[in-house]
Amino acid sequence: MSTIRGIKAREILDGRGIPTIEIILWIQDGRSVITSVPTELAYTQPKAKVLRDNDKQEFNGQGVKKAIKNINEVIAPQLVGLPVIQQGQIDQALLKIDNTADKSKMGANSLLGVSMAVAKAGALSVGLPLYGYFQQKYNLTEYLHLPNCIYDLINGGDFGNDNLDFQEFHLIPASHIDYPNSIAMAATIRHKIRDVIESKGGSVCSGPLGGYLPRMNSNLDVFELILEAVKFTNYTFAQDIFFGFDAAADSFAVDKNYSLRDQSDHLNSKKLLEFYEKIRNMYKAIYIEDPFMQEDEKSWQTITEKLGDTTKIVGDIYLQGDIEKINRAIKNKSANSISIKLMDRGTISETIHTAKIAKDAGWQIVISQNSGETTDDFIADLAVGIGADYAKFGPPNRGERISKYNRLIRIFEELHQEAS
Repeated sequence: MSTIRGIKAREILDGRGIPTIEIILWIQDGRSVITSVPTELAYTQPKAKVLRDNDKQEFNGQGVKKAIKNINEVIAPQLVGLPVIQQGQIDQALLKIDNTADKSKMGANSLLGVSMAVAKAGALSVGLPLYGYFQQKYNLTEYLHLPNCIYDLINGGDFGNDNLDFQEFHLIPASHIDYPNSIAMAATIRHKIRDVIESKGGSVCSGPLGGYLPRMNSNLDVFELILEAVKFTNYTFAQDIFFGFDAAADSFAVDKNYSLRDQSDHLNSKKLLEFYEKIRNMYKAIYIEDPFMQEDEKSWQTITEKLGDTTKIVGDIYLQGDIEKINRAIKNKSANSISIKLMDRGTISETIHTAKIAKDAGWQIVISQNSGETTDDFIADLAVGIGADYAKFGPPNRGERISKYNRLIRIFEELHQEAS
């Protein structure tokens, strides 16, 4: 049985140029794995807290040398000799070393990085691809398949130019389209969007997630922009492609109402729901993420009741991997899908636990990027290995996003070779 021989962490940069952690883990026979930790923006940070240095003289306080020191000097010595296939035992040891409710002592980024490395080492030790290791270890899916991808093409809100309220505007291929054609469709339409923006004299700059940041007058204009781009392709709206969006409603909430550029007056929850119904009907938006602020639970129940039969009502910031919130949402039927990010919980075992709760409730599972991604393709294997329904890795643009999509290409080929 392979055991941990050594662990070493170092500071690297994520796709935003902000420090994060890279970890090398050696097993007893000398082989090694490398992984790197995705992180989230501070204002969307979940209960699992990222540990940063807060030294304003270096990386504007965003350095992670304290977390790296915790790994190299505190965590690693206590894990040497443990079997790498004992993910649960090692994750429990990590939680015991930290011994805080929010993982703030060692840092969730420290714990997650080590936990990810252990999962990769476990797969290596038994000679399985990571997705196959997850399937066999956790049995969350009987048949391996690729998730349908949700492509984030245009950004607004906290990731935009302060002229769009919704945070992400998504392209979603129809479920009958296989993955190679799905990624080709997304890339083709993305390039056509660029052409349309340029033809109107607009700027084609991209934001921190890689999505375009066009100057638009309203959120609805974005859907029209994408539809115009689709007309220059061979794809058919509402047959080959559908839309979705991440409203991130907390970002445009004002007291107990909502402020949208599409409307001259503030909207109450009922009026906002009517607006969402309009988008659902006009633009075939089958995916709505964080439609209301976290505290507006009654509205979450109402939209799930009204649109849930045809639309994914997805909790991200609303749930943030908090098991108590998830169980309450399941009980109250205030969502039907969950966005799962690695940094929500802080260890792989806890992430798997979250996915199992959602699956047992009949919810749809979306394995999602964090805002601070690296070129590590871990979440692509995770999505396949647990049978996720959807994967949201960002636009087909920039290395830290493309690495996940390219990993799915390889997995697609491997699964089809096995089936033939």
